[in-house]
Amino acid sequence: MDERRSYKRYCLIVSVKYSYNASRTKGSAKTKNISNGGICLTSHQKLLLNHLVDLEFSMPRKKIKVLGKVVWSEESLPHLYENGIEFVDIEESDKKEISNYINTR
Repeated sequence: MDERRSYKRYCLIVSVKYSYNASRTKGSAKTKNISNGGICLTSHQKLLLNHLVDLEFSMPRKKIKVLGKVVWSEESLPHLYENGIEFVDIEESDKKEISNYINTR
């Protein structure tokens, strides 16, 4: 994948619950990294490009709930996928918590 990112990524490994916004299909994943604009998830399911997903995960001081859009998905190992999610709707307090985490790295 060529580098097209607008934001620098920072390591963050926590559990994430996700559900497709339209169908309410649910799943779980682990984060790989995070930025002010999105997150990379590792999962056993390939997430569908351009689909909206509701994400819920915990930062050090706060639970984050955000709506994201799948912007890329690729198989990294057999039956293991990395999925790039762009944040499209996020509360200001959640955005601030992510920013605070990044600024301490």
